[in-house]
Parts: sequence; C-alpha cells; structure tokens
Amino acid sequence: HVSALPVWGSSPEGLEFTRAWVNNPNGDRWPVTELASPGLEKTGSREGDAIFHVVVPDNAQLTKPYFTRPNDEQPYYNLIDPKWRNRPFAPYPLAGWAEFHYMGVPIRVGQVVQTVHWVHGVGGVYQPLAVVPQLSVNLAGRAGVVPLGKKSMVFPVTVKNPQWKDASGTLRLELPAGWTSSPAQIAFHLKPESRQKETFTLRPSSLAAKSYEIRAVAQMGQKQFRQGFITAGYPGLRPYYLYRPATYRLRGVDVKVPAGLKVGYIMGTGDNVPSELAQIGIRPHLLTPAEVANGNLSQYDAVILGIRTYSARPNLAAETPRLLNYVKNGGTVIVQYQRTPFPAPYPLDLPYNSASVVVESQPVRILKPNDPLLSWPNRITPADFNGWVEERGHSFLRSWSSQYTALTETHDPGQKPQLGGLIYARYGKGTWIYMAYAVYRQLPEAVPGAYRLMANLIAADKNQRLSAAAGTP
Repeated sequence: HVSALPVWGSSPEGLEFTRAWVNNPNGDRWPVTELASPGLEKTGSREGDAIFHVVVPDNAQLTKPYFTRPNDEQPYYNLIDPKWRNRPFAPYPLAGWAEFHYMGVPIRVGQVVQTVHWVHGVGGVYQPLAVVPQLSVNLAGRAGVVPLGKKSMVFPVTVKNPQWKDASGTLRLELPAGWTSSPAQIAFHLKPESRQKETFTLRPSSLAAKSYEIRAVAQMGQKQFRQGFITAGYPGLRPYYLYRPATYRLRGVDVKVPAGLKVGYIMGTGDNVPSELAQIGIRPHLLTPAEVANGNLSQYDAVILGIRTYSARPNLAAETPRLLNYVKNGGTVIVQYQRTPFPAPYPLDLPYNSASVVVESQPVRILKPNDPLLSWPNRITPADFNGWVEERGHSFLRSWSSQYTALTETHDPGQKPQLGGLIYARYGKGTWIYMAYAVYRQLPEAVPGAYRLMANLIAADKNQRLSAAAGTP
C-alpha cells in the first residue's frame, strides 16, 4: 500500500516543517518505508507530500470492536482489549502525522489514513483504511426453525470479496452427522468488491425437536474463512465493521400450520416477523398505506400489525373502520404491542405508563387451556413459554370490557398479576387479538413456542371450534 501524506501550513511566518511519519495507533508494527517528500525537502517548507510504502502484514489486527458478547442474553460485553476502554471503538489501523515548529514550539497534527472509493453520482468517497478478511461469509441470520417432518430446506449463503483483486474458491457447509447438502460444494469467482449469493438444499437424516448447528466455510487456496462482517455507518459517520461467525442454529419445531394461509402485514417501527414466519410456510405480504386504505383486505386470512404501528403510522387510526369491517366479515386482526392508546372493537385501557414483564423466565399461566385459540392447530401450554429471551413483553393492558377473553397471566417478582398480555374478542364473524408478548424477539432466536403461538393466532379464521363457540357459521 502506498500512502501519500499531504502537508500544508498556512501561517505566513515562523512556521517550519520538521518531519512526517505514519504509525499504527493500535500497536501493530507494519513495515513502513519513506519513498520521497516532494516539496518538503528544504528547511522551512510549508507544503508538499510525504510518500510512504506500507506493508500490511498477514497477521494484522482486524478492524473490529474491542468488545463483544456471545448472545443477547448476556447483559454486558466482554473486553477483548481493555486498553481501549471508554473509547467508542478501537482506533483505525494506520495514521499519518506531521510535525511543525512554530516560533520554536513543536506542533503535531495527525489524521487516520483514508482510502477513496469512486461512487457513481457521488464521486470520491473517503473512508478510513481498515483491515478486514479477504472473504466475508454471511448468513441470513443466526438462528431459524424447520417444522418436524420436513424432508428438505433451502439454506442461503453469501460470500463477499472486499479486495481490489479477483477471488476464487469453494463454498461448503459443515453439517450435523447424517445430513447432506446439494450441491456438496459450490465454486465462486468474484470480481473486486463484489458478492455472490448461493443456495444449498439441506436434507436431514432425521429431525427432532432440538437444535442443530450448521457452519458455512469458504476456502481460497489454503485459507478457510468462517465469519462474515457488515459495515455499520452512514454518510457523515465514519464506518466500522461488525463481525458474526458463519454459524447457524437450526431448530426442529413441532408446529402445525394450515395450508394456504394468506397474511397481510402492516409494518411498524421495524421487526423481522414477516421473514421469520416464512420458515413455517407463512409468507406475509407487506401492506402499503394505499393497500390498507383501498386494497382488498378480504383476500387475507389475517392482517398483522407490527410493533408500535400506531406510533410509526399516525394515519393508520383513520383506517379503523376498514380494519374492523374486515374483522366483522370474517377476518383476523392481530395487534402486536403498542406504546400509545389505539382503536379496538370494544373498550380497553392501555395507559401511557403501561406494565412490562422483563424477567423472561417468569412462569406464564394459561387461564383457559381449552380455549379454541390455544388448542388448534397446536395445543399451547406453559412449556411454549420456556426458553424465551430478553423479556416476556411490553404494554400489558390494564383493563378491558367483558367482550374480550384473557388467555394468559404472568408477572415479574413483586409485580401484580398481568392478565392483559394476550386477549381476544369475536367481532361479527371474525377475531380481533391484542398480544403484548414479545414474540418479535423470540422468532429470530428460534424459540419454538413463539412459532406455535403465532400459527394458532394467524389461523383463527380456519378454527372451526372458534366459530362454533361464537355461534357463527
């Protein structure tokens, strides 16, 4: 790598350039050779370029955070390198410095070494020089589910070449004993700064209600690459690099889903529920504001509102008559937790200081074990609330009218019982549901009970026992 260090001083008198150099603030010792200093050779020079030849060692430290944690459950980070404590990130690997004397006083100024990327329509984009692996192996997530009895599943892997030269190699999976993938490996040929998405078909020898580990490996020559990274940042903010092992936890789940369910999803502040539901065969369509206002909602078995939807989309409240008419004619509306009061078919109370249950291991009591919503197509029991992560939920309702049925109860230690986490009402021929439980956190972590519960709620309009209990045909 050749680095040019422009040096310029604007003081009219008394300013004298003395020297320029580059170093590694992170403690690495890269071989550096000064090649030339055009414009800076004479004593008293104030403008010129110091040019250095820098060799990046094969064992150079990667540009990555100096802290990490193994999972979302651990409430603190492990320090990889404590000397950077109290800094936002470890420093970038290379910096350039210049020293001047002004009226006999030494002055040093420095800057991280940058690279330039030419972007169409923008021009030159300068970013700090970073050290990253020659290949990045990225998976769609870190965990997922597969219904028991499924004979095969697709598994996408993306390999990225961040280098300024071509990269060729093979991509393969390390699988549980007895599992196979088709193809067994895939060859890749990547141009500079390009990526290639490939899909394997997995076939398990047997599938049980437990977790299996799958690892993706890219091989280039004698080197293996088993992790991926993404760039975090945006224009105006210096980028940094976040890493994740190319390891996937796949869990077999005993979940039954009626065939052909069609679901509309109104996104709120953002969650992964639509993509996670696709793993059990439910592929929601993301509804646009125009579709909510004027589209044919009757084509959907259920319409799900994402987290904090009424806060993120203030105009949604105006569509209450359409949503309630959809329920009245036989549809199902599922409202995930909200932060502010929202419209419903019958009165309910969500205070601004609504209760949360933050201890994820607190027991959940099933109030009506034989209720149709909890007994078909999957029988929901307290065991479905085992293994939850981070919390039970937010925004538990304080009160509701007699038309609603409360299905569960939980509470934090010392907190009064919270029954407003999962309630529903029949409205006309359809079903309206409010759910404060943080299912949106559980689905990406492959928590089986969250998938089973969502399958039951989404299938409400197919539930003959629910219709019979309400006296509707």
